[in-house]
Amino acid sequence: MRKSSSFQPLKKKNNSILPGLAVAAVVFGVLAAGGYLVFLSIYGGVTRDKTTLCPVEGPRSVTSIVIDRTDAISVITKADIEVQINNLLASAQKDQEFTLFTVDSIERNTLKPLVTVCSPGNPDDVDPLYASKEIVRKRWIENFKLPLEQVLRDILSLQEAEFSPIMESIQSITITHFSEIQRKEVPRKIIIVSDLLQNSRTISFYKNKPNFEKFQESLFSKGLNPDLRNVDIEIWLINRNSKAQAVEAEILAFYGAWVSVHGGRLVRLLRLSGIN
Repeated sequence: MRKSSSFQPLKKKNNSILPGLAVAAVVFGVLAAGGYLVFLSIYGGVTRDKTTLCPVEGPRSVTSIVIDRTDAISVITKADIEVQINNLLASAQKDQEFTLFTVDSIERNTLKPLVTVCSPGNPDDVDPLYASKEIVRKRWIENFKLPLEQVLRDILSLQEAEFSPIMESIQSITITHFSEIQRKEVPRKIIIVSDLLQNSRTISFYKNKPNFEKFQESLFSKGLNPDLRNVDIEIWLINRNSKAQAVEAEILAFYGAWVSVHGGRLVRLLRLSGIN
């Protein structure tokens, strides 16, 4: 009898542990599921480059901004460029890729992006039930907004250059960046921030007024033939106090025809503030 009664408390104690373990298992499962949902909310279950935040399989869309720094840009115009780009970033879709280029010579090397980043999504669109807005906001600022802003400041502080090969720069971007398989089938856009005063050894608007018909008849047109099919083009026009830009209508008509004949769409003209 003593042996039988001595075992009863031990048996009762073991039974009391089991419900506690069950509760702990449920709590752990809930926390793990919650953590997984947070991971999916932030990363979308997609493998991403740690630096650019871009999906390894490719972005959802591509926006390339090419800035013409071959001539001086006033403080007012620089400020407007920064505002316009910040507005773009604020309205960016998740996994939308942004790259910054400068107009430059391609006689020796093709253009490469000075920075490439993808939007992790708008922090304000995050469901607080599944993810922390603060975590997403921090990622948006540190890995997306700040890298672009820093490179933009560097670009806007560059010295002037002798030539302004705008058309060659656009062609380089379409060949080396847009033609990659990850970007070829997604919406693509080029934003040209420039006075549009093309000036290269091939064609110069300083020497001759822009005339697209004559250009098409020249041998040079065969070399400046970018593949702009399904590419949208925006022009952010830098205003110049220059005789060359006095024929603005002809300049815009030239670029409109050049873009169209190579399959692109000129979707917007934005006149930036300031006179340069």
